[in-house]
Amino acid sequence: MNLVVKIGSADVIRHEASFYLRARPHRNLPMVADFGAFDIDGSNGCALVLELARPVDDASVDPYEISKAVDDLNTRLRIHHHDISLANMVRGIADGKLKIIDFAEAVDAEDCDKNCDRDYIKVGA
Repeated sequence: MNLVVKIGSADVIRHEASFYLRARPHRNLPMVADFGAFDIDGSNGCALVLELARPVDDASVDPYEISKAVDDLNTRLRIHHHDISLANMVRGIADGKLKIIDFAEAVDAEDCDKNCDRDYIKVGA
């Protein structure tokens, strides 16, 4: 089973989950639609469990597809991801679509400083 799971501090996971919650009402965004966040007993940690997906690599993704996905996040949700790389992309098993994950460093576009123009893409990372 290809389930995406992230374990981290409660603050980071809650921050990241807030972006997934914002995206839920929007159709066809390049983000996972199903997720759950769970506290880990006895620690200050949480787990974020995302939908079934598989990793992508240079051969399985078109740079235009990445550019379109980043543009969708920037224009439709006004989110700047700040960590776009192949390691933070998956392909949904059910729909085959490219999806961006790991919003730990993401911010609202309004909260970016003057040097925060747009996301950059680290191809081959």
